Amino acid sequence: MAAQTVSESAQDTFALQDKYRVRQSLYERREIAFPPSRKTKWAVGIQKGLSFVSGDVRAERGLGIGLNVRKGLGSLVSLRGQVSTGDASGLDWRPSGGWLNNDALNGTVNPGINYSSANSPFVYYNYRMRYWDFGFHGVHQLGNLSLNQKEQRVGAYYFAGPGLMLSRTSVNALNTEGRIYDFSGIPAEGDIEQRTDALNALRNLLDSDYETVAESYSFKPKFAERTVLPTGQFGGALAF
Repeated sequence: MAAQTVSESAQDTFALQDKYRVRQSLYERREIAFPPSRKTKWAVGIQKGLSFVSGDVRAERGLGIGLNVRKGLGSLVSLRGQVSTGDASGLDWRPSGGWLNNDALNGTVNPGINYSSANSPFVYYNYRMRYWDFGFHGVHQLGNLSLNQKEQRVGAYYFAGPGLMLSRTSVNALNTEGRIYDFSGIPAEGDIEQRTDALNALRNLLDSDYETVAESYSFKPKFAERTVLPTGQFGGALAF
């Protein structure tokens, strides 16, 4: 019969419940085969990554950061709460005439922002969305991926659960002088071969102030002047 060994993690009594102290002693003397269970632990994580919106307007890279707190319910299952915030922006190199029905650009919301008086019959859509995202997840640990290792080094897990997003989207409709932009000098009119030239010209033309609230839908709920959207969230990761 092979000799029984006591792993380092099984000797650690930091997360051992008091009622299992006697059982721990029996295990360390090798009088029982398995160690007693440990207390479920808390874990805190920070997040950083890219954020973007998949939609009609070409997306540009944004930054998102977040914080999550996880509480173990056992060796394989835990619960996690998460909050994150960030921004996502977009700039389209393709001209559009659809602004005629856009209340943020046709003078309906602000008479001073009416592109019907512009030199160009087109606009180039842009936006910046700032958001807060909340989630509550169930997390399932898939097990030990460290083959031939007694102690776990790498673990994989996946999570899923409901969430809630608060977002506010604005557009850059006015220049630094408070006037609508003149897009007549943009070199491309939807020609994909001139996409880079068009984007560079737009970046040189536009300032960095998204001063105008974007067109929104009145039937969507609002909180603190932000649109409220229920979400479903899922993902997976490796833990080292």
